[in-house]
Amino acid sequence: MKPCVAIPIFDHAETIGTVVDSLASFQLPCIIVDDGSGEATRAELERIEARHAWVEVVRHDRNRGRGAALRTAYRTAAGRGMTHVVQLDADGQHAAADVPKFLEAARARPDALVLGTPVFDDSIPWHRLYGRKLSQVIVWLETASTAVRDPLCGFRCIPLAVTLSLLKEAEGGDRMDFDPELVIRLVRAGVPVVNIPTAVRYPEGGISHFRMLEDNLRIAATYARLAIAAPWSVRSRTRSPRREIEWASASERGSRFALQFLVWLIRRLGGAPLRPLLAPIAAYYTLFAVRARRASQAYLARIDRAQGGSGAQPGLRESYRHFYSFAEVILDRFALWSGAYDRFDVVLHGREKMEAYRKGGRGAFMVGAHLGSFDMLRVVAREAGISVNVLMFTANAERINEAFEALDPDCGVRVIKIDPTSARTVFEIRRCVDRGEIVAVLADRSLPGGRRRIIRANFLGGPAEFPEGPFRLAMLMQVPLVMTIALRTGPNRYDVFLEEIADGEPVPAENRAKAVRERVETFASRLEYYCTQAPLQWFNFYDFWADTDHARE
Repeated sequence: MKPCVAIPIFDHAETIGTVVDSLASFQLPCIIVDDGSGEATRAELERIEARHAWVEVVRHDRNRGRGAALRTAYRTAAGRGMTHVVQLDADGQHAAADVPKFLEAARARPDALVLGTPVFDDSIPWHRLYGRKLSQVIVWLETASTAVRDPLCGFRCIPLAVTLSLLKEAEGGDRMDFDPELVIRLVRAGVPVVNIPTAVRYPEGGISHFRMLEDNLRIAATYARLAIAAPWSVRSRTRSPRREIEWASASERGSRFALQFLVWLIRRLGGAPLRPLLAPIAAYYTLFAVRARRASQAYLARIDRAQGGSGAQPGLRESYRHFYSFAEVILDRFALWSGAYDRFDVVLHGREKMEAYRKGGRGAFMVGAHLGSFDMLRVVAREAGISVNVLMFTANAERINEAFEALDPDCGVRVIKIDPTSARTVFEIRRCVDRGEIVAVLADRSLPGGRRRIIRANFLGGPAEFPEGPFRLAMLMQVPLVMTIALRTGPNRYDVFLEEIADGEPVPAENRAKAVRERVETFASRLEYYCTQAPLQWFNFYDFWADTDHARE
């Protein structure tokens, strides 16, 4: 192991000398990256470099940002034959005396990312403290792990080989967003984390280059971008089978804990603490999620034509409103998972149907879409005293059920995994409807590769693919087929619509193909109607009309 120290600096002439002097006793090479500092700092760095043979100053001709400076430091260190970099800041807020602790941890685990866990004194501004706590929870969710105690602390020891490999794939942000992004990417790549408590102080009168609004927006956008990317495949490439088993166990615990923490926050404070994140996340999707934005604009143009307009191409403003609407519904979903049913004003249109299904004891097959919030079916079913079974194409049905049970033991919702290769799912569905329960599924997306089981129906001016399976299953089970749509009509307010497409009466074998097609076409027609009622609540952000598996993926 060959470690060195790296310090990015921009205009800290008053403190850099003290920081360097505090490192002298460790006899480590020190690389200082001057990120376009002014004359006073340049002069001070020249004096330091002349005075200490173990210090090397690398200069940027202009200010390129903290992330750019750190990348320069890492690559310079690798070029000098170093294997690890201990980085700390130039403003004196980090306790340089703790460098040996970081080196000791790195020697014990050379493959690990060693992160400083700040122990703050009273000098920390309150908004920074709570901002760090929020970042911690977000990183837990992003990585499905609670390994990271503080993703923002600049005092850390970096394993260079894996870090530079990741930076070849993507450089990362140039400014304050670089530090948390690198942590997330390293954890996703399977790098273990070691946390070292270390004192951090904010000196009175100290200079901070953290721009509160701009850098917070940049960090929020980075979190959103990484959430979209979610490169779980990187993780699997870097792990042995045994470590993969260990990670699976840890990630289930970690993701459940993070979800429970988020739900706990909503239970205590409502969605208000998270609402400020919605705008930057929606803005990021609008600006940088190019395919999703194009799909949004193409859909909105179709809606405009369906409502009698010219079908002109919508702009960024319309796409932003579309993504923001999606973020609002997601936040409502978390509130619902927290068991906060009483916070929602849900108006049910078709209540008599739900009562009839409950009293009849024969159950029902409910089909919905990625329009509005299908989760609001839980509120309706809960009021009616009917259990809900949601069909999903997922290998994680048991984990999802455990999460629902842990978050809200009385939710009355169970997930059934759909296995297209087995008849087992059909028998399980039959048991549910025989008990008088609801079986629900989203019926607007066909499974990639399942092209023989789709029906093309006209939808918003063009043919679109819908899965045949849900409609055929309901017919074979001889239970009512009910379209269920829940539209957000205001803060914490939803209108839920129940429309019976078929009554569940037996259909002769020779008429079944025709009956299934008619039911799909009815579903598509009514789905178009509801889209025109709430245009911004359509959440299929891909080319829904493309005749390719790639579009559905």
